Amino acid sequence: MMDQPSITFLNSNSQNRLTVAASELVYPITFKVGENEVGDVGFDTRVSLFEYPTTAITSYRVKIRLDSKDINYNVTQRDLLKFWQTENNLSFAHIPEKAQSPFIVLGTH
Repeated sequence: MMDQPSITFLNSNSQNRLTVAASELVYPITFKVGENEVGDVGFDTRVSLFEYPTTAITSYRVKIRLDSKDINYNVTQRDLLKFWQTENNLSFAHIPEKAQSPFIVLGTH
């Protein structure tokens, strides 16, 4: 997974149960999730780094974020954007108000 390395578990009301995310936005991160039926039912979650060849680096730093706040999925995703922005010193392009309006077809030629 690249660009937005995260996985979110939701309930049927689109509420966050757990979001796992990595601050890394350049090198691939692998998330693997499987059901665990031993004892209590749950999930095994694995986050892997450097499973694929990359260019040589001399140092590396990554933060893994665990979020279990009982909030709507959309709020969780907005929080993730802020996390990636802060961790990677990103600035987002301004989106003009007109770009957020619905597309309207005014006729055909």
